[in-house]
Amino acid sequence: MRLKRLQDGLLIALLAAASLLAGVAAPLAYWGAFNRALSQGEDTLNGLLIAVEKTATIGAYAGDAILLQEVVDGLSLNPLAGFVEVRDPSGRPWVSSGGNNRPAQTDAGGQWVERALHSPFDRAETTGTLRIEANMAVLRASARAQASVLASIMLGQSLGVALLLYLLATRLVSRPIVQMADRLRSMVPGSMKHLDVPPLHEHDELGALVRSANTLLSNQDEALQRERVLRAEIAKLGAEYETIFSASSAGIFVMTREMRLMHCNARARSLSGWVEANADTGADAQFVDTTFAQPEILRNMIRQAIVCGNTEAADLALRGSGGITRWVHCLITARAALQGHAAETPAVIEGVMYDITERKQAELASRHRAEHDPLTGLNNRRGCDVTLATILDGARSSGTSVCVLYLDLDGFKSINDRYGHASGDNVLMEVARRIRTQVRRGSDLCARVGGDEFLVALCDTDERSPHLCESASELLASVGAPIPLEGGLKVNVGVSIGIACYPRHGQNAPALVHSADLAMYEVKRTGKHAFAMAFLPPLAEADATGGPHLPSD
Repeated sequence: MRLKRLQDGLLIALLAAASLLAGVAAPLAYWGAFNRALSQGEDTLNGLLIAVEKTATIGAYAGDAILLQEVVDGLSLNPLAGFVEVRDPSGRPWVSSGGNNRPAQTDAGGQWVERALHSPFDRAETTGTLRIEANMAVLRASARAQASVLASIMLGQSLGVALLLYLLATRLVSRPIVQMADRLRSMVPGSMKHLDVPPLHEHDELGALVRSANTLLSNQDEALQRERVLRAEIAKLGAEYETIFSASSAGIFVMTREMRLMHCNARARSLSGWVEANADTGADAQFVDTTFAQPEILRNMIRQAIVCGNTEAADLALRGSGGITRWVHCLITARAALQGHAAETPAVIEGVMYDITERKQAELASRHRAEHDPLTGLNNRRGCDVTLATILDGARSSGTSVCVLYLDLDGFKSINDRYGHASGDNVLMEVARRIRTQVRRGSDLCARVGGDEFLVALCDTDERSPHLCESASELLASVGAPIPLEGGLKVNVGVSIGIACYPRHGQNAPALVHSADLAMYEVKRTGKHAFAMAFLPPLAEADATGGPHLPSD
């Protein structure tokens, strides 16, 4: 359709050019032809004068008015002659056509031609003048007719040339282009077909255009062949990737940088408990919170991966169901942004997680065995050191206080010697149970640091805190209560307690334990079964009200 419009446009352009040319040339040709016709009329009248000159000369020399009248009447028969007259040598009218009055068909001040009449015997003697006034109406009409014919011929020639050029352009240029366009439209990409070069245009621009189009078609065919090969390879790789992705033993998940889940494989769904139906409810935005026990750790890993561009790794606990906690080793990678995007805004976040529950449980069990007393289940000395250091770090950062109570049983050796090691173990286990019931499980520390030595750390407690006095008194009462043994026997043990407080009595765990140990030995030395603050004299077992107390400084 566009090509047909091009043909129409070419025709309109040629016609417009021809019309413009004719519009300029036709008036010029008309004016030239008109003036030439007027000049030819004047030449015609001069010829008439020459034709009758001899006769008129004889009549004028002889003074024969009749002969002159016949000459004048003969001249006035010509349609170009409007008025004819003969004047005497003095210039007065002698004879004329229709008398001395000029006929109405002549124009006053019109175009005149005249010829002097001379004596047949003496050329120097003038005998009269023969004059003809042109009939301007007839002369102009004839000139206009001739000029109109010439202008019409020129206009017709211009339009004919334009039409001929249009037909030639259509046959030589437009029609081959339309045929080439039709063939191109019918070609199927990749069919390996090419255009035929028109024989008449083998060596011109149109032939070059066809050859260029064939080169483009060949390149397109080659590109399509390469694309088919690449698509087949991509499809094969995609199938292999999908197989690996779906059957991988590692959980793989992909998220947007807004941490919204995009896709995950079967293993990731198995580990996280995720179901595809969650995406329909908008829960994909809660994938991190609903999957990981400590989601903020994963968020920090993602932010670190985006900033540094490295792969971040950590062992993370999943939100377990049924009381079983699962552990995964998680790798987080921030994939680089697409070209043209800022590097700090990656396109996607890729995560890989491996189930390490068994290993983690083994590590935790090993750590528990390494840091806990197998008899009582309390922290051993190693676990005590680690946990107490952590508690002190927290107190140091928060600006709070910690009180360490060092406990040593009174009379345990005699029970162990008298009733045996099995009974001694039962006493230690019961003492550990009673100590554990007197501390806060979520924050306080309870440990067995020797054969019959225990340590308690009370968080957020200082030397003036009522909680410290209450806890020490309850430990004295609880541990000092009778302990049943097998066979209905009951035994009693006492406990000596030394107390040291952070930050007053030490800035670190060894200093505090040492201060509390010294206070405990001071209690042992002064009577046992009591508690005392570090660097203070031993405490009485009971004050006037019957209860133990901590004296002020």
